[in-house]
Amino acid sequence: MKSEQFPRNPVQIDLAKILLRLGGDRELFGELIVIYREDYPQLLEEVATAVEARDGEGLHQAGHSLKGLIGNFLHDSTTNLVFKLEKMGRCHDWEGVDETLRQLRLAAAQLLDSLEQSLTTRA
Repeated sequence: MKSEQFPRNPVQIDLAKILLRLGGDRELFGELIVIYREDYPQLLEEVATAVEARDGEGLHQAGHSLKGLIGNFLHDSTTNLVFKLEKMGRCHDWEGVDETLRQLRLAAAQLLDSLEQSLTTRA
C-alpha cells in the first residue's frame, strides 16, 4: 500500500498523566518513545495490509498489537481509532474502514511528533 503524506501537526498529550503512570520515570518514557518510533510504522503497515486484503482476523490481530503500543501514551483519540479498526476486523465490517485507516495514519504520525516534542518539556 502506498504511503501517504500528511500535515504533521502535533496533538495534545497529557505528559503529567503519562509520567504519573510510569512512576515519574522520564528515562522509561524516552525508551517507550523509541520503541513507538521504531515499531509503529511496521504495525501500521500490517493494519493497512489487512485492510487492503479485507482480512478480518489479520486486522484484528494487527490492530490489537498497535493499540497496545499506542496505549502506553494514554492518547484516547488515537487509541479509539485503532480500537475501531480492530472491531471492524473482528466483525468483518468494512464500511468506512479506508477512511478510518487514513485517520489513524495521520493520528499516529502526529502522536509521534507530540511525543518527541515532549522530551524537551518538563511536566
